[in-house]
Amino acid sequence: FEVDSRPVTIPATKGRIMRHRPIHYDWVAKFSLVINPDVLDEDVIQQLLTEGGERIGIGDFRPEKGGPFGVFLIKEWAALSDDEPLAAE
Repeated sequence: FEVDSRPVTIPATKGRIMRHRPIHYDWVAKFSLVINPDVLDEDVIQQLLTEGGERIGIGDFRPEKGGPFGVFLIKEWAALSDDEPLAAE
């Protein structure tokens, strides 16, 4: 991986330091969800994950925190079976 280095401000002290973060260009996360349709519909959960990946992101310098990193797209969404959780990749 490469290293992204840039100055950051520490909110508590207003001081500035250099922050070093790894850059991972091609990353994948695969996980399963157990969805209770009485609480939230599957389509709503998929929409929340899609919007969150595009607008909020994950990680330290994500769009929600003013950075350009940590965004993601849902490549696959499938029901594994009636008895198994749904999966997003």
